[in-house]
Amino acid sequence: MDAETKRDLQNLLEKGKTQPLTSWLAMEKLMPAKTLAWKSTIAPVSMLVHPTNRSGLQLNPHEVHSKGVALLKTGLDLEKLRGQAVCAEISQDPATKQKQLAYNAHGSTLLAKPGGMERYCSLSRSHTTQFLKEL
Repeated sequence: MDAETKRDLQNLLEKGKTQPLTSWLAMEKLMPAKTLAWKSTIAPVSMLVHPTNRSGLQLNPHEVHSKGVALLKTGLDLEKLRGQAVCAEISQDPATKQKQLAYNAHGSTLLAKPGGMERYCSLSRSHTTQFLKEL
């Protein structure tokens, strides 16, 4: 990453502390323009929850299923999911990757455990991706 892009991203991260939406919208434009992000359709089986998602709080399995059942009753808007779901690749660093996997190896029988096919960690829409992973 070039120095200018790095500086711009650091400024947006700092701005995000007081103006998170404004900062995020600017990042949504900057990162694809610099080929640091892209849009793709990813199968739920490829997803874990990122450890920093929800300020480090794990998903509540009952909330995951409650939201999932509500989606099934009202209908799932795939376009909204495609447009608002955000994820990052699982770390290539072995120690960080192990932490990401351990975070998702919860004791609940209501959520899918890591199965070895995961390549991404959700940063938004985690309840939805984890519910769909269960199906």
